[in-house]
Amino acid sequence: MTTTFANPLAVRHLDAIRAARGEASVNAATADTLEALSSDDVNKRRLIPWLRDGVAVEESRVEIRTALRAIARAIQPRSNLEIGTRRCWSLAQVLAESRP
Repeated sequence: MTTTFANPLAVRHLDAIRAARGEASVNAATADTLEALSSDDVNKRRLIPWLRDGVAVEESRVEIRTALRAIARAIQPRSNLEIGTRRCWSLAQVLAESRP
């Protein structure tokens, strides 16, 4: 199924998001940022190795933080609203890709 957009900027953003989704550089950068954040005994000790293992075997892996990072890399948002944060992991990914 093909979707047609009237807005060329939206098409460029969507193409850029699709290209970055699951990309090794996005996953490695996501893992790097997560390592710099506060510990989380339940999630962090499993998520970072999972991402790094995917990079090592050249396997595309996507989860919420990598998806948000890919979106932020593609569209370069000037603002972000995050509601219900637990440890700010999602916000950290968006901020890491944002430029002033």
